[in-house]
Amino acid sequence: MITASYLPTAQSPLYITPSSIFTGAVDGVWYDPSDLSTLFQDSAGTTPVTADGDPVGLMLDKSGNGFHATQVTAGNRPVYKTDGVTSWLQCTAASSHFMTHTANAPETGEFLGVYAFESSASVVPFLAFGAGISTSYTGMAFRHSSTSGIQLSGSDATGSGNLVSSSVSAAKQIVSATRTTLFRNGTSLALSTNTLGSLNLSNANKRLFCYFTFTNQLFLNGKFFGGVYVKGATTTQQRQIAQYYLAQKSRTAIS
Repeated sequence: MITASYLPTAQSPLYITPSSIFTGAVDGVWYDPSDLSTLFQDSAGTTPVTADGDPVGLMLDKSGNGFHATQVTAGNRPVYKTDGVTSWLQCTAASSHFMTHTANAPETGEFLGVYAFESSASVVPFLAFGAGISTSYTGMAFRHSSTSGIQLSGSDATGSGNLVSSSVSAAKQIVSATRTTLFRNGTSLALSTNTLGSLNLSNANKRLFCYFTFTNQLFLNGKFFGGVYVKGATTTQQRQIAQYYLAQKSRTAIS
């Protein structure tokens, strides 16, 4: 087992990229802000991101599914940042700082979401599928809440549900979720609420860095290091591959 003090490097035989997850026409997305070849300053993809501080209008999906994330308004784009070792997209809580994507929502089936981020606020949304209907939560959103620890919320036209852990969350973290489980930095979290199984999330607007409800939108304030989302059933090994990869990218210790 890989311990919390060890992070695999690109030279290690344990370093496996999420490309191994997306073989055989697996539906989902893979975003990696550390890969400059996937980042462009404009949403059309004509001007590459080359330096710290460049805006990001397009982030390519590395899964092969073509679910690219875009921000068409020049003044509303997140910023590429790097310290020479770690790279990320820097976002503020302003409503303009989010990107849209076209990945398929999980409907009533299984899914896996693994995302690495660092919070600058108590409520930190980082991926949403919003259906635009008048229920408490209009779709699916992963978020870190000051009251819930980590929460996965979702609803359809008939009801809403949550997976909730009341555990305290660290600022930098890798959150993984399936329809029935939550993990932080590789450790399984005890759930205080688990009612998500009946939800139908087929009609969705997709927003990256945005937690979307019928009455408002909440936006990421902090750093986004990358994410992997898979629509459909996955294995423990696939979840761990995504976690270890994002741990190396974000320099986050995992168990």
